Amino acid sequence: MALHNEIVDEIISIFKEKVENSVHDTDILEEDKEAFVDRYVQAFRQSIQFSILKCFGDESADEKVTTESSDQGKTEADDVEKLNDALLTATWRRAKYPNKAAKMLEKTLETNSEILKVLQTDAPITNCPVTFPKPSEELLAARQQSMNKLSEDVDSCRRAFLENSEKVQNLKKSYNIVYNNMNT
Repeated sequence: MALHNEIVDEIISIFKEKVENSVHDTDILEEDKEAFVDRYVQAFRQSIQFSILKCFGDESADEKVTTESSDQGKTEADDVEKLNDALLTATWRRAKYPNKAAKMLEKTLETNSEILKVLQTDAPITNCPVTFPKPSEELLAARQQSMNKLSEDVDSCRRAFLENSEKVQNLKKSYNIVYNNMNT
């Protein structure tokens, strides 16, 4: 089963069409729309590749992909799964700690800028923002409220569990007492 066969290409083209239609009515710039659609389609394609590799193994790999990967070594399903887990972890950390992620990205940009100055290259960095936008106060407040509610829910579940475990222990003791009284 080749990855780039007609069926998979048809699925990807339908998906791309739907993403383009959903982005069509937004007030985003055309360049941003194209970048957004390309990223979505690329992620979808990677997801399909991961799914096919995970489900069907090496037999499902495309001949073009296998000839390219033979130079680089074999790609196993576990390797793809580790990469997917790493991407999910990185995304989760960026969502959980947006300020730290912004600072790390800003430091990376500054470091890259310094390296380019030392190397004296003509790399176009004019489109890169000097500072990254800070998350809005409303977003931070909403996230804080969400975390507080989650904390309260977890705390109430813990209290309910402790109460229920005490009831279970009391029932167990009562059963032992009744059982011992019946046997004597």
